[in-house]
Amino acid sequence: MIRPVGTRDARRALEAKGFQKASGIRDHEMYFLHVDGAKTNFWVKLSHGAGQMRVDEIKNNARAIHATGDDLYRIVCCEHDAEATKRVFLAGRQRA
Repeated sequence: MIRPVGTRDARRALEAKGFQKASGIRDHEMYFLHVDGAKTNFWVKLSHGAGQMRVDEIKNNARAIHATGDDLYRIVCCEHDAEATKRVFLAGRQRA
């Protein structure tokens, strides 16, 4: 079940799995997954100043990267580890 996730927790979870914050973006924080040192097109967008990622934001982010809402929720709430995150990324690439 997808639930809201605190943005601090989401940031920590993303960074622990190989996501890096993109610079130069002002209205949102964009985190891109890096695999084997290369930036991928697998990203998560967080709103500046928001205290949590709402359920609809998780689902919208997931749809944009061809992942399921459940998978992205598990990534940002730290249920998936780095290897499971890479599997989600690879599965999304196949669906695209």
